Parts: sequence; structure tokens; C-alpha cells
Amino acid sequence: MTKLIGNQAEVIACDWLSSKTTIKAKNFYSRYGEIDIIALEKGTLCFIEVRYRKHSLFGNAAETVTSSKRNKLAKTASYYLMQNPRYTKHPCRFDIIAIHGDLGDPEIDWHKNAFIIHPYCH
Repeated sequence: MTKLIGNQAEVIACDWLSSKTTIKAKNFYSRYGEIDIIALEKGTLCFIEVRYRKHSLFGNAAETVTSSKRNKLAKTASYYLMQNPRYTKHPCRFDIIAIHGDLGDPEIDWHKNAFIIHPYCH
């Protein structure tokens, strides 16, 4: 997937999430990696990975988040919480927004609590 297509998928995900959450950060970087979207949903801080697949021939978009990527997300989430201590009392979870099909009219699936890493907060 090209960077341009990835960016388009993230814009679609942000637009779709904007009526359901309060987006706190986009493309949050640390030395460990990047989190595509950080949002609050009903008091829960969501660290969201956006994945896009035009076709499901080689699996669902959500299935492409490897254990290595999950560990990078967890370390980056910990870093975010260190940088933003006002959120340390909030429950946290890792979500995946899986986008399928044509980006002009995509199908969007929100996998809440897609994976759990203990402990991800230090």
C-alpha cells in the first residue's frame, strides 16, 4: 500500500470516527512507532490503528496487525500517556479501523478492543 492510499484511509477513518468520538491526536509519533488515531469514546482512550485492503483475497485488513506492530503500538501508547498524564486515569484500549473496498465508497469495520497487551502502561 502506498503512503498516499494509507493517508486517504486515515482521513476516511477520522471523518467516520468524528461523530462517534473526540479525536485527540492523529499520527502520533514516538521513537517506538506511530499511532494513527488517538480518540476518546465515552471516557475511554482509544489507540487506533487504521488498516486498508482493497480486496480480502489475502485476509481481512484487521488481520494484518502483527505482534511486532502491537508491541510498537503499546510502547507508543505508554509514551503518549507519559506525555499526556491527564489521560492516565482513563481506561485505555487498542482498536483497529479496517477499511475494505473502493476508497470512494468503503466498508468500515471498527474492531474495539482488538487486542490486549499487559502491561502497556508503566
